[in-house]
Amino acid sequence: MKEDDEKQPTPSFSEKLFDALMAFYIPAETPASADEMKSTQDLIEEMEQILQSISPNEVNAIMKTNGFKLHYTGNGYVWLLKTR
Repeated sequence: MKEDDEKQPTPSFSEKLFDALMAFYIPAETPASADEMKSTQDLIEEMEQILQSISPNEVNAIMKTNGFKLHYTGNGYVWLLKTR
């Protein structure tokens, strides 16, 4: 193994999640402009194949930090997503 390979930082847990999400979604500004609306739990279930465990707090923090918006539907909160 090369010395340079050993020094490469491994992506953090949140970076892996965000990269996985960004392969499919970008933020939507309004419910009308959203292609999909998914709860935090929906996103966790989608990412389970990529990441072994992630908390709702981690998902919420990543989504907020990256410009995704929450919308209240009357039944609960969902993230506004546009598909790529």
